[in-house]
Amino acid sequence: MKPTRRFWAGVGVVCFLAGGAWILKTPLLLIGAGGIGAILLSSQFVFLLSVLEIKDSLEISQRPVQSQVSEQSDVDVVIHGSLPKPTTVEIQIEAQPPKIATGIRSSDLTATVAIDESETQTTATFHCPIATRLQFRMPTVTLTDRAGFFQSSFEHGSTATVTVTPNRVESAEIGADGQHQLSSLGEHKHGERGTGLEPAEVRQYVPGDTAQRIDWKVTARLSTPHVRDFEAEAELQTYLFMDHRQSMFAGSAETTKYDFAREVALQYITHARTASESLGLTVITDDQVVDFPPKATPNHFIRLQNYLYDQTSADTKGTHSNAQFPIEQLTAANSKSQQLQSRSSLFAKQLFPLLNTKGTRIQRVKEDPLYQAVRSQLKSKTGIVQAVLVTDDSNRVEVYETVKLARQWSDSVTLFLIPSVLFEEGSIAEVEDAYQRYLDFGQLQQSLSQLDGVSVFEVGPKERLENIPAESQQSSEQQVLQ
Repeated sequence: MKPTRRFWAGVGVVCFLAGGAWILKTPLLLIGAGGIGAILLSSQFVFLLSVLEIKDSLEISQRPVQSQVSEQSDVDVVIHGSLPKPTTVEIQIEAQPPKIATGIRSSDLTATVAIDESETQTTATFHCPIATRLQFRMPTVTLTDRAGFFQSSFEHGSTATVTVTPNRVESAEIGADGQHQLSSLGEHKHGERGTGLEPAEVRQYVPGDTAQRIDWKVTARLSTPHVRDFEAEAELQTYLFMDHRQSMFAGSAETTKYDFAREVALQYITHARTASESLGLTVITDDQVVDFPPKATPNHFIRLQNYLYDQTSADTKGTHSNAQFPIEQLTAANSKSQQLQSRSSLFAKQLFPLLNTKGTRIQRVKEDPLYQAVRSQLKSKTGIVQAVLVTDDSNRVEVYETVKLARQWSDSVTLFLIPSVLFEEGSIAEVEDAYQRYLDFGQLQQSLSQLDGVSVFEVGPKERLENIPAESQQSSEQQVLQ
């Protein structure tokens, strides 16, 4: 219970009258001060009894019209409050929706039981831009006495949960030619050449083909490596690798990288469930790896969905590297080191250790949890294996090497990459740097998409992606004016 400004105004009047009675030697003013003070004290006592009674008798329900909706659909939550008899105080019942909910009018969130009434109801309507599980806390009840001297607030009633499922998502794929192509997530073409049961044709080996597909008899006869393709009739198994480390929870209070990553993963789960295809999920945290082996049962898909919905934060105990070396820079350094290694001059021998980053890079990459999880799950798998990775660009070198490793042990790799720069907010002076970092991200994306059998998708808030070039141009104009 807390006093309001009206109460303190009454206290001020009491002090004024009491002071006037003492200065003017007028007992009548003292009587007035005592009367007002008695009213304040009695109001406080009566209000306290009302609060205790209402806490025991007030019934509040918070009920979603639908427990599951698709994203961008209206979500309606009905809030109802009732008392066994009319109230002597004003009661305001305010819903507590999650921060990610949008399009809410404050008036819709509050249901009011007026004095001498016993029931109220309101319906709050809002939107959710991404797939998630919305948790509504218990409503906040605020009581105000009839004179407006005191207020008391407490949580009361029931909680509510609404599951927002993803729509059929389409994303922009950056191909080897740099053009945008639209492709529905989770879909694959049947009848493609790959590893299967029925032989199709023999062709020359190209970088990216796995060793298991080499036809050694043809290779020995033609003196050059050849592989044998098969009709893809074996069961497709999709291995979904989900990054759940600390960097994935960067963003605003409403949305983080993980929210977008989860939406992609849920889309794959929905597709696999519809097509009755085996899907496995591996979640990589800072401290552990949680693995769900591939299955195609309804209970398995429900279990995967529930697990992803329940993950709302990362374990902050772990550490996360933030190395963002351009792939081109490392490639150039390795190329120069190889040239120096073939030379016998004293200068070349002294410079070679400085440019030779390959050993250090490989050692660091092998210790990366995502790299280790991919190697552990995909090694020696048989049948048609599709690897799907969902991560951000915080560790660009590790991402590049992990994708190459995944391609060695699978028939195809799909990478959903989240640019960190889209989830950072900075001053106008930092806009140019953000735009340059986004261009660097595009180079990384292009390098990955040029790998054979690898598809790369960019995932992030569309409005932020559209605003970065405009903000960069505005920053440049301001610098010119200065």
